[in-house]
Amino acid sequence: MLLSPLREISYGTRATMMSMDALQSTFQTVLDFLAQFPIELLVIGALWFLLAVYAFSAGTARLNAIGLGLAIAGLLFSQIATAWPFSNGLAEAASPWASSVVVCAVLALVSYGVVRRMSGETFDATGSIVTSVFAALAVIAILLALWAHLPALSTFHAFPAPFVPYFAPRFFFWWIFGSLVALAALTRTRFW
Repeated sequence: MLLSPLREISYGTRATMMSMDALQSTFQTVLDFLAQFPIELLVIGALWFLLAVYAFSAGTARLNAIGLGLAIAGLLFSQIATAWPFSNGLAEAASPWASSVVVCAVLALVSYGVVRRMSGETFDATGSIVTSVFAALAVIAILLALWAHLPALSTFHAFPAPFVPYFAPRFFFWWIFGSLVALAALTRTRFW
């Protein structure tokens, strides 16, 4: 009779050990998958989540201005190398990469400020969950299209390989145009 409780204890310990082994095996499988998963996709997903939360809390008006400002900044940055005072300055800088990043950031901030100032209160100031998610997706699409096609941003970090076929040069116009149309549609439409 004394062996019966001992057997139950040993079976319980064995079951716990088996479940710990299964948990460690599952955890190792997840770690192996994440080790092969491109880190860029995790960063893009996190940025999408943060932008959606920002749009939900502050409204989609600022996110619309960010998307339009990024598109304008990309257009301006692609032409700045031929602009009169900058044509020699960027090429002769001590660090062309750093000067390109600084110029791109300044253009993005100025473009955002101009768009935000021009919009006034015409943009929708409220954000629903669905509208925020789609507006954040449109801004991410603009950012990825610019990253794929602006050489200065591509030298910062290589464009993620899984996205290369989708952001080919022949689709650049459609990514920017479609994202801007989506932002415009989301401005006046409130989804549940």
